[in-house]
Amino acid sequence: PLQDLLPKVKLGGDKLPRFRASNDEERKDEKLAEQETLRLQVMTQLRAGAFDRICANHGKPSRDEMESFMAELPGLRDVRDARLASDCFMRYWDGDHTAGAFICTALIERLFRNLALKTGRSLYRVHREKRPGQYPGLGFLLKELKDSLDPSWYRFLWTFLASPAGVNFRNELFHGFVRDASDGQLFLLLIALTYVAALDTTVEGEQDPGS
Repeated sequence: PLQDLLPKVKLGGDKLPRFRASNDEERKDEKLAEQETLRLQVMTQLRAGAFDRICANHGKPSRDEMESFMAELPGLRDVRDARLASDCFMRYWDGDHTAGAFICTALIERLFRNLALKTGRSLYRVHREKRPGQYPGLGFLLKELKDSLDPSWYRFLWTFLASPAGVNFRNELFHGFVRDASDGQLFLLLIALTYVAALDTTVEGEQDPGS
């Protein structure tokens, strides 16, 4: 209760102010993001450790086996995307976490953009005066697809990848503030990647996207 009486300012990787709640909706999101971030910190290493033990006990799949598996997911029908996805897993197992994080985050954003385009959303901002044409970032895409995502999955993706009140990993990484990604961070990215790759046939309500 005492903490709620004090104004909070979220700092970014550059130690400059990144977010300060200015209304009730933002304060609610901030409180929820704080709890979600804490839970991520506690649970990630436990889940990643279990994942590592499975691989230690049963052996890691080969690159070809991973590519074949990933290519079966609806969002990875393009063999190039399946190859990139499998490479993210291989880099996790090889300990190349930072490079894997860059590849995985970019691929996640690409897959979400594909999903948004599939649902008929107009995303590309055309050239206007001195502003070149561009696609919006992952935070915008997640909000656009919010109603098509399982609520708990949306909160995970939003808080970890894009929320200025949360981890905001996508922006921290691409703005150069993450120099050494951890195994836990890449593990969370692999979860996010697998989820969005399996969403291609569910965004239009054919089945529960959380299944």
